[in-house]
Amino acid sequence: MRKIKKNRSVLNSIPLVTNATQKSIDINIYGPVVDSSWWNEGVVTPKQIQDALQSASNVSQINVHINSPGGSVFSGQAIYNMLKQHPANVTVYIDGLAASIASIIAMAGNKIVMPPGTMMMIHNPLVTMYGSYEASEMRDTADFLDKIKESLVATYTSRKTNKTKDEIIALMDATTWLTAQNAVDIGFADEVEGSTPITSNLSGKVLNIAGMAFNLESFDNVPLNIANSTMDTNEKPNNKEENILDLKELQSKFPDLYNEITAMGVTKERNRMKALDEVQIGGFEDIVNKARYETGATAEQVAMQIIAAQKKEGTEYLKNRTEDVNDSKANEVPSAAAPENEAKASEEKEVTGLLDRLANMVKAGEI
Repeated sequence: MRKIKKNRSVLNSIPLVTNATQKSIDINIYGPVVDSSWWNEGVVTPKQIQDALQSASNVSQINVHINSPGGSVFSGQAIYNMLKQHPANVTVYIDGLAASIASIIAMAGNKIVMPPGTMMMIHNPLVTMYGSYEASEMRDTADFLDKIKESLVATYTSRKTNKTKDEIIALMDATTWLTAQNAVDIGFADEVEGSTPITSNLSGKVLNIAGMAFNLESFDNVPLNIANSTMDTNEKPNNKEENILDLKELQSKFPDLYNEITAMGVTKERNRMKALDEVQIGGFEDIVNKARYETGATAEQVAMQIIAAQKKEGTEYLKNRTEDVNDSKANEVPSAAAPENEAKASEEKEVTGLLDRLANMVKAGEI
């Protein structure tokens, strides 16, 4: 699934395991699902779930509470498999959002319960790629994503859904957001619990739901009335933005999200500086330094500026050398020069040859 940004605003107050007894245990999957974490805060990993289940090997009831934007597809599938393989009865409660791979984890429940106002979202698996790749490598990646999709579709169809395989594929292709009632209607949930909707609101691209804030900018088709439990999943969002936050308000209300955006900006600027180092050529330091400290130009833009400067410099050099030759009267030297003029004639011939080469390079666009 798409790599999701970390949201750690309220995670520290929600332990992974609560209400543990000899007969039952509650597991809280609150936050992004990732492969591993150095700090084990604000995210959920397969290792954490494995440890929790090992400590609850004799329980007969596991209650899984989910409020997550998803994350790593393989980590989510591992958690799904661990829950499915546990001998206890598993009841899943969608406390807020079960998006992306978190919706797959939810499918592990023998029973899935969603209060009104909660949401589920399914979409196609995605991959983020950096670097340069050949066509064969891109095809291999596409084939790999297709295989992952087949696995996800199989998990969704393993539920007692009334949707066919092709219909589920269509829902994934469309990046479909489901209300509690929508999920029950198609068999992705079993019960809409209670009558009071879960509190939520959408501020720009930030969804606040069940006490947590999730950045949804990586997701498509986010409904503007996502907080409305009666939302029609066929409704398409428009381009209107509501409740846009300025930086000061964003820092005050969502400090973790603000810090993450700031860190992304720092990383981007470091990469720009590194790229500028790679395109720097002796004699054109002024262009690079201006990009560094004044204009903010990218390495690609600076490279084009250097090429243009090189071409201009070559043209001026050609003009100046032509004038030098004319001023020296070298063009008036007879072809059969006297022996004492042979050295000078040789030098002028070399200059003329250089001029010819420069002229050809200019015409060819090499400088």
